[in-house]
Amino acid sequence: MWRPASLLLLLLTALPAGAGQLYCCQDAHGHKVCGDTVPPLCQKRGYQELNPQGVVTRQVEGQLTPEQQARRAAELEKQKAQDQAAKEQKRKDQALLNMYASVQDIQEQQTRSQQDITLQQRQLQGRLNEALKRRTHLQNEAEFYRNKPMPPDLTKQVKDNGYDIRSLQDQLNQKRQELGAANARYEADRKRYQELISGHNGELHPALAPH
Repeated sequence: MWRPASLLLLLLTALPAGAGQLYCCQDAHGHKVCGDTVPPLCQKRGYQELNPQGVVTRQVEGQLTPEQQARRAAELEKQKAQDQAAKEQKRKDQALLNMYASVQDIQEQQTRSQQDITLQQRQLQGRLNEALKRRTHLQNEAEFYRNKPMPPDLTKQVKDNGYDIRSLQDQLNQKRQELGAANARYEADRKRYQELISGHNGELHPALAPH
C-alpha cells in the first residue's frame, strides 16, 4: 500500500519496534510517495529504503532511458580510460624512479648520451666530407668524357658515390633528430622526477630509499 509523504512522519512514529522497511520515491510532480511495499510508480523511477527510524538504508536506481543508458555507458568508458591512464602513469613513474638514483644521475646519463651521439655525428660528417671530395674527383674525371660515353666503371663509381652521399646525409639528419629527441626525453624525465620527489615534501621517495 502506498501513501503520500505527508503521512511519512506519522507512519514512522506509529510503526512498532521491529516493523519493516518503508519505500519512498518522487512522483512526476516532485511529491514523495511512500509505502510498506514498493509503490508501482517507484519501480521505474527508483526509490529509497528507509528503516523504522527514517534512515535511508539503500538507494535503488530506476530504469534508465536509452539516452541515459548511452550516457552512463559513455561515463563508464571515460572513467575506465582515466583509470587505465592513471595506472599507466603510475607504472611509468615507478620505472622512472627505478631508472635513476638522483637528478644528478639524469644529468650524467644525458651528458653521456649527448657525447655518444655527437661522436657518431662527427664520424658521419668525416665520411661525408670524404664522399664529397670523391665526387669532385669523379666529376673532374668525367669532364674527359663530356662528348663521349663514360666507361662503365666510372659511371658506376659516380652512381655509387651519389648513393653514399645521400645515405650519409640522411644518417646525419637522423642523428640530429635523435639528439633532439634524447635531450627532450631527459628534460621530461628530470622534470617528472623532481615532481615525484617534491610530492613527498622534498624527502627521499620510498622507492629510492635504501633497502
